[in-house]
Amino acid sequence: MKQKTNRIAEQSKKWLVQALLDLMREKPYSSISVKEIADRAQLSRRTFYRNFKIKEDLLSEYFNYLFEDYTESLKELTVLSINDVLITYFEFWNKHINELKLLKQNHLFYLIMEQANSFIPNINKFENVKWHDYDNHTEEEYIGLYSIGGLWNVLSNWIDRTDRQSPQEMAQIIIKAFRNFSKSI
Repeated sequence: MKQKTNRIAEQSKKWLVQALLDLMREKPYSSISVKEIADRAQLSRRTFYRNFKIKEDLLSEYFNYLFEDYTESLKELTVLSINDVLITYFEFWNKHINELKLLKQNHLFYLIMEQANSFIPNINKFENVKWHDYDNHTEEEYIGLYSIGGLWNVLSNWIDRTDRQSPQEMAQIIIKAFRNFSKSI
């Protein structure tokens, strides 16, 4: 019986997240109330507060869904070459381009990078990762943060472009940058 309750709670969370995203298409995030979110989701405020403390928690929940989906898409690859990871990265975010633009319009895009800081390092734990070699955990952490920051900035620019390059082109641009950077060392 408890499992059914969990499924209901998970569905309620998804409805609340979707309600927030829908409302953000109509008005600024800063002017959306918890009551409006609950009403749009056709749930009570009590249900909201059973699952979340504040409306910002809805965004964290949404980012968790996104990064879990992204991680699953990486697990489908047999070998995680840097090219495959980059293509998958841009293909994934391209599917969510409207939501990314919505976050940017509401000055919330930076939250993606904060969430990425906790999810992306897990990629190094995949057995099929063949493109990293770290001497210690500290080195791995700094290189991961450096990569996340760079990809976040590239993503931020890419989603605003009307002449957006394909995920394959973006992978090649970034790989070229890596190669050029390593030549200068």
